[in-house]
Amino acid sequence: MQQRALSHGNNIFITFNTNLMVTATFATFQVKDYELHQYETAKWVSTVIQGETQKEAMCQGFWKLFHYIQGKNEKEMKIDMTVPVTCLIKSGCADFKISFFMPFEHQDSPPQPTNSDVFIKGRKAAAVFVRSFGGFASQRNMLMKLKSWPEP
Repeated sequence: MQQRALSHGNNIFITFNTNLMVTATFATFQVKDYELHQYETAKWVSTVIQGETQKEAMCQGFWKLFHYIQGKNEKEMKIDMTVPVTCLIKSGCADFKISFFMPFEHQDSPPQPTNSDVFIKGRKAAAVFVRSFGGFASQRNMLMKLKSWPEP
């Protein structure tokens, strides 16, 4: 499993990519040691985990969202797994927002979650610089990788 750290403003996203078919990346460009991913406005299914370690928050959040795509939604519909899975970490905040991209065929009318901790929300179009690295994207590993990024 490839893991990536993305930076967008003062926020950090951690993404986990596998060889799944559906992806939210609409354009990717290689820039030196980084990739520039451009995402269009789209809906994502998300949950927020508070007060846990990053690793525990990712685990809890992933399973809440996985249950949603396995049919724990108002239509009891299974939804294809997509990439990336993101974890938003806001600077100075202990909340972790874990999100799955909503597949294209469900963008107009996604089934509503039955778990009150899970929600559907649109994200604005964004351009994000990405650097891939192996291993788990722990807070320590991620910070080491981010320190090597050039200053804007």
